[in-house]
Amino acid sequence: MKSLLFLLATLLFFIACQSNEQANPNQLAKVPAQLQLPLIAFEDSTTQLYGFKDAQKNTIIKPQFAMAFTDQFSTFGYIAHTNGKLYAINTKGELMYEVYNYDNGPDYPSDGLFRIIHNQKFGYADQLTGQIVLQPQYTIAYPFENGLAVVCDSENMEEAYRINKKGQRQE
Repeated sequence: MKSLLFLLATLLFFIACQSNEQANPNQLAKVPAQLQLPLIAFEDSTTQLYGFKDAQKNTIIKPQFAMAFTDQFSTFGYIAHTNGKLYAINTKGELMYEVYNYDNGPDYPSDGLFRIIHNQKFGYADQLTGQIVLQPQYTIAYPFENGLAVVCDSENMEEAYRINKKGQRQE
């Protein structure tokens, strides 16, 4: 009796594990960006500029940056441009936006966001995806803390107010 129950349980287990779809060895699975192999920073010894290679050591982004603040990345990275400004770049090496320079490097993420700059106005981008969350629009902007940030539309801090991560004014 125990043998019959064991056999039946084993048979049900194998049936449950089988899939109706057959795997196609010629079809590659789509890998989400956050799971792709990272690009790895390297310095060109001749030019002393930084670029990025893939895991197979193929140059993906040619050396063109004064500094790489990100050793490796899969979605976006931080670099210092030869013009002296800090930028976020995508996996093609394209400049995404200027990143606020804080303490001789890119702004520290706080509460999941970091500050970006455009035309001397501050905005915020997501630390994981690099996507802009709040477009640059503030004259002064402090880091987010507990879901709120202090911002100001002028240089007069008496007019400062708090916003949430959607940019909504909070009283």
